[in-house]
Amino acid sequence: MSGRGKGKSPAVFGDFIALGSKSGAVASKRDPPSSSQLTQSTSGSNPLMKKSKTSVSAGLKKTTSSTESRSNAWESIAEEVNPADLVALVEEAIEDDVDRVDALLCGAVKSLRKERAKPDQLIWLSLMYLVKTNQTVFSSSEYIRDALCSLLKRDVKESYKSKGNSLVSVSAAGILMAAYQEERQWPDIFVRVYMEDAIGERVWVDHPDCKLFVDNILTAFNTVLPAQVRGGDGSGVGACPSPPTGSSGSRTPTRGDDDIQVIELPINSEPVVEGNAGVIQRYSQQQELIELMVMNTVREQLNRRQGTDNITRNFLRFLSFACGLPELRHLAVGKLEMWLLNPKISRSAQDLLLSVTHNCSTHSHLDVEVMSTLSKLRLKTKPNINLFLASLRDLCTAHPDNLPTMMKQTIFNELSNARNTNNMAMLAVMFQTDPEKAAASLAAVFLELFLQKDCYLRALRLLLREITRCLRYDLNFPAFCLNLMVDRLKDKFEHFKDFEYKERIFCSVVDMVTLSIFLGVSNAVREGFNAYSRGEKKDMTAYKQYLQSVCTIQKNACWWMYEVVPKIYKPEPVVYTNQLYKILFMAPNLEEYYRLDNWPAESDRAFFFKITSEVPVHEDSILRIFLIGLHKSLPLNGQDCLTIAENMIKKAAGLHALTSKEFPILHCEKVKQFMECVWELTAYTYPESISLPPDYQPPSMAITGSYWKAWQLLLIISAHNPEEFGALAWDSYPTLRALMEMCITSQFVFPPPTLTTTPEKSEEVRTQELQLAQLEKQQILEFESRLAAASSKQVITEQSSLLLSTITRMDPLGPLRRPAAGVLDQLKQINSHYKLGHLLCRSRKRDFLLDILQRQGTNQAMPWLADLVESNEG
Repeated sequence: MSGRGKGKSPAVFGDFIALGSKSGAVASKRDPPSSSQLTQSTSGSNPLMKKSKTSVSAGLKKTTSSTESRSNAWESIAEEVNPADLVALVEEAIEDDVDRVDALLCGAVKSLRKERAKPDQLIWLSLMYLVKTNQTVFSSSEYIRDALCSLLKRDVKESYKSKGNSLVSVSAAGILMAAYQEERQWPDIFVRVYMEDAIGERVWVDHPDCKLFVDNILTAFNTVLPAQVRGGDGSGVGACPSPPTGSSGSRTPTRGDDDIQVIELPINSEPVVEGNAGVIQRYSQQQELIELMVMNTVREQLNRRQGTDNITRNFLRFLSFACGLPELRHLAVGKLEMWLLNPKISRSAQDLLLSVTHNCSTHSHLDVEVMSTLSKLRLKTKPNINLFLASLRDLCTAHPDNLPTMMKQTIFNELSNARNTNNMAMLAVMFQTDPEKAAASLAAVFLELFLQKDCYLRALRLLLREITRCLRYDLNFPAFCLNLMVDRLKDKFEHFKDFEYKERIFCSVVDMVTLSIFLGVSNAVREGFNAYSRGEKKDMTAYKQYLQSVCTIQKNACWWMYEVVPKIYKPEPVVYTNQLYKILFMAPNLEEYYRLDNWPAESDRAFFFKITSEVPVHEDSILRIFLIGLHKSLPLNGQDCLTIAENMIKKAAGLHALTSKEFPILHCEKVKQFMECVWELTAYTYPESISLPPDYQPPSMAITGSYWKAWQLLLIISAHNPEEFGALAWDSYPTLRALMEMCITSQFVFPPPTLTTTPEKSEEVRTQELQLAQLEKQQILEFESRLAAASSKQVITEQSSLLLSTITRMDPLGPLRRPAAGVLDQLKQINSHYKLGHLLCRSRKRDFLLDILQRQGTNQAMPWLADLVESNEG
């Protein structure tokens, strides 16, 4: 009857029943067949461990052997009676003869089984009535349970060519649902009969009247079903069941459309009451047994169905519904590529792929292997590739660690000799799913490769360029760079502490950050920059966004260089200094940026260096550069860092034409902190080895060059922040106020005409400056003499003094001082290039121009005002 070895005779059910499916768990309630084995196998064990599986397997075999010997136990007690008397006899026997109730109900089931094609309507309606009124009678008897489950199996005595009727099976499912809806734990025989029908002809598992029963059985697998797999969109394979055999590929229909009775079961037509007949977890205490039972069945089916031609669509559909089991996912994914290539079952294989990715949500070692296999799938047809990419999106959201894992697998595959042609498309999906997380994951993979013994910098430069091209420049470079500059490398990579090439990693990260800034230049950014350079009024949104991203990257880079690099990488002073200049695009040798792979190309280099020469700067970037200069253990001194800050501020000031309230290029709110750092950097400090007399208080001195450089920096910052910075400078810093008035009036002379409205006032300012200069000279000579007396014993005169020309009196809040002629020339150039006077004139919340006009009065000649109006572009 099993038809084993015959081409046209289906072997599925015969073989499946031989495993014990048909003779499931037939035993009395007093002696459950699998309770002892289940208790022993599930207590304190991991369902995936070998020892646990061995014990459960032994218990499962013992249970199967026991139940096979009693497979017809319910038939031996069956008592067949007139269908018209069934209800009355059962209700009478419930009172005093429970055993007869079992016999009568088993007899009714036996009658239904005999006449599957045309069952007696009175019998199944009577059974439904009885289960609605006395459900405990059905749920408390294992005889009745096994009898009803026999109706859910295909009768081996029935010829496969005979026509059947699903009414009996659907009725049995409805009766069992009504009987067991209040039971929290269901018997495993329900899973057995479900597997038999799901892998076979799906007589009842896809029937809408069995949905509630089937959904409760499916809780055994913990599967999250995509809509397409469930068949909700009409495209699932459930609408087109496959034949149960795969030996010849032919199918003999088992029933005709005319013989199928369309019925409305009264049990399932009522609304589902939550907590009464809803879908709840029914197999929470049998997970290990269920997984072993399913895996044994699946492996047996695969062993019997060697080759893709023998795999049925229904078998794959069953796998789709059982993908909640980690081991099943692991087994199925290894054969997916082969099944997807078979046109007869490719649709079902696609659903299986969706289900696998949808349920890969544990990030266990099995799921990591599943993702590794998925990343190596070599799909060639466009429908399969598109479906795989869609399922990849579900996979990336199924668990927080899935996207980083897939990113790592894909990048490693791309760098291997067996590249997958779909790698770039997969990366594109990951970046579309979660751009920031994908950028962070990519950075983590790059760091892991930097930690290898071999240097991967050249290969990763090429790879990042290719990824950027495939993503059409839609890569979150600030997030990528920030995650390259992580400060917890010791926690993330265990071997980092003992890694001998830390300095190489440091240089590689800097190189990757500068490359990222170059790669952010898309075609839209190019067009915006060219329009800005030509002074055209075009949409510059892309160019502004690029400038903001570079500003963010450099802010994070300054934090990294100050906080992380000295503690984690501990580079040599020369290396630290060179890399700081490189990451801020101030390297003296531009070859550093393209030495490895000759990119940017020679024809584009001038453009790339030009577009990165003027970028906005964040106040935190400047402050951290100041802190680097103030840090005693870092190699750069205060003058170096002041020069770096000056270059950064001037780079930003070059974008004055773009500045606005919505797009600030030099915004600064930490005025007090900024001022303190600037004056501390300009201060002159004598060597610590020299000890001055305790009764001598050395004067506060500043290095002259740095002192006037600081005033210029503050002037630029004030012009771009008139409300906070400018107002403080105007009210509290006379020297800075004088410089601001010089820029507004374009009169770079000392004293400024706007401050000396009368000849007497002008003479007073000159006299004051001479007195201050003389006092300053005396203080410096005395100071230098004290230093010499404590060290070289040399006599210091005005001619032999070394400090007179290099330091000046530090009194930023004091009276106005005369700038050197060179400083006034520099100030004139700065004002002309960065339009500082125009920016100061535009300020209205602190109206500097109005203040000057009111102070001079209407009778004062103001030739500079006409020039200002004529030259003002805005």
